Amino acid sequence: MMTFYFKEQSSEPLVVLPVYKPGSWVYVENPNEAELHKLAEQFHLDEDTIVDILDDYEMPRVERDNAITYFFMRFAYDQGGEVTTDPVLFILSADLFITITPRRFPQLERFTKKRLEYTTVNRTHLFLEIIDQIIDQYEWFITRTSKRIRIIRSRLRENRLNKEDLLDFVVLEDTLNEFLSALQPTAAILQRLLAGRHIKLFEDDRDTLEDGILSCRQSIEGSLSNIKTIVNIREAYSTLSSDDLNHTMKLLTAATIIVALPNVFFGMYGMNVGLPFSDSPWAYVGVLGLTLLTMGIVILFMRRKRLL
Repeated sequence: MMTFYFKEQSSEPLVVLPVYKPGSWVYVENPNEAELHKLAEQFHLDEDTIVDILDDYEMPRVERDNAITYFFMRFAYDQGGEVTTDPVLFILSADLFITITPRRFPQLERFTKKRLEYTTVNRTHLFLEIIDQIIDQYEWFITRTSKRIRIIRSRLRENRLNKEDLLDFVVLEDTLNEFLSALQPTAAILQRLLAGRHIKLFEDDRDTLEDGILSCRQSIEGSLSNIKTIVNIREAYSTLSSDDLNHTMKLLTAATIIVALPNVFFGMYGMNVGLPFSDSPWAYVGVLGLTLLTMGIVILFMRRKRLL
């Protein structure tokens, strides 16, 4: 689906045009190869470059061809309760601004459905504002992930961590690594833009870009911090589980020894062999007392050695 948006003044409402008009924002959602071929012909784009947007694993990068710059980014969104990322392509030139995304782009709804102050003719500023929204969405998901990690960490303190929590950790860590793989090259691209490469910047654009770089770096640090916390919690849980297992094995070993002691003494007096005091009426009491005394000594020894 191809839509042409136009807004010449920031105070004006956004208008959807039936055909392209210079200064319009061309928004392409969920295209196929035939539509991309038509788009490339209409706006003289490099078709080999724009078809890469159909690759779900396309990573952030920059391409430049015939005074047209192609910015591949990735945006985060919630898909049925699972957070994932998808590619988005921004195409900029002196008189052209195009966005292409293989799926619905939730962040763009702030620009198409809400009355924000921007113009489609100021292509660079609009591009940077959208990038800022993408990074803000990463920050929101990272903050939500941090809260989830804190909840699971509190369960570890209360010894209530379960298998489902560990599976959640696997999913969260995978999501954070996916965020990092998108944010780190994005930060590098934004830094190159700030250095004056690829597009011309005005003073307001530089301020917006600097804010975006700062937010991107904070998101990267937040992701790294959360991953480190997940690893620490997982290692702590593994250590506690090993300690619990060792303690259980010690208890079972001690119980086996203690239970086996009476069999030793009573077994001797059950043999058809002459033993001291075997004819005494107090033999049973003596053997029982000796057994209990030996068991008590063994228990005290094990407690001193912290085996119990």
